[in-house]
Amino acid sequence: MNWYKTALIIAELEKEAGWKENLVTGILAAVIMVLGGSTIYNAMQKAKVSEEELKNALKNEQYTNKAKEIIKRNNTLETQQKQSSRMPSTNELFKFIKENEGLKDTVYYVDGIPHIGIGFNLNRIDAPKLIKNIGADYNAILSGKQSLTPDQIMGLFNIDLQTATNDARKFVSNFDLLPTNAKLVLIDMAYNMGYPRLSGFKKLKVALENSDFERAALEMKNSNWYGQAGNRSNNNVNIMRSI
Repeated sequence: MNWYKTALIIAELEKEAGWKENLVTGILAAVIMVLGGSTIYNAMQKAKVSEEELKNALKNEQYTNKAKEIIKRNNTLETQQKQSSRMPSTNELFKFIKENEGLKDTVYYVDGIPHIGIGFNLNRIDAPKLIKNIGADYNAILSGKQSLTPDQIMGLFNIDLQTATNDARKFVSNFDLLPTNAKLVLIDMAYNMGYPRLSGFKKLKVALENSDFERAALEMKNSNWYGQAGNRSNNNVNIMRSI
């Protein structure tokens, strides 16, 4: 059993403590472990029950039925948890980041730095090579004489998206377990700021790793980024708070 299922079962056992006056929580836990695939020996060791107690409980329909009920309930909860923490699709990320970042098929400037597409920085060292790889002319793009096709814009976006996703995953140790919307916000922040700035959000990191999304929203709001990113930051804070 993985840690998540074990945690759910522990929570269920606490709720079920009043199931029957003579219920021994350890025995029920051991029965659950055996029905979940554990050996009798391992279940005895972890639940601290005797072999006789466990074997008798496995023959007792009240114990086995209650154990099966808890396992079924928690399998459903685990499935729901996995679904709610899925990775946002590329299409979802494209729409979300495009809404926040904007999209232009010709060169534009942000703080004097040339960009194109969905925030692609034309001053980055490998920009000439990447522009060439998508079939465009870097100098013509930079001078404003050439625009990008939708496919070329998507090509550059995918490069930056992969970097942002890797940065978001590096930022918090529990990235894969975060709810989908938390992943969406975190990737967008990484896309907007880059890892060096994102890594400075130390209190946000702690909040996310503790699954405290209200605190995470507050830490986002109490940052310089919040005042600089306009509607983007406000939107991300509201999404984080709503989780």
